[in-house]
Amino acid sequence: MCTQVKADTRFAGLDEVAALFELMTPYMDKILNSTVGDAWLKEEAPSLFASEFLSDLHQNRKEKI
Repeated sequence: MCTQVKADTRFAGLDEVAALFELMTPYMDKILNSTVGDAWLKEEAPSLFASEFLSDLHQNRKEKI
């Protein structure tokens, strides 16, 4: 179960969240590595996510290549 409090996002049951991320990672990689996903990362993601998060995401994607 996920909850959001004010501007902070909080996760109840971090073990469940970790398992979800493990399950979703291959699918997210396929989406983000598509032409549309790449365009979304460049055009839309910067207005939705912190620069530190996007930097980590880009670094993680480079390490997988």
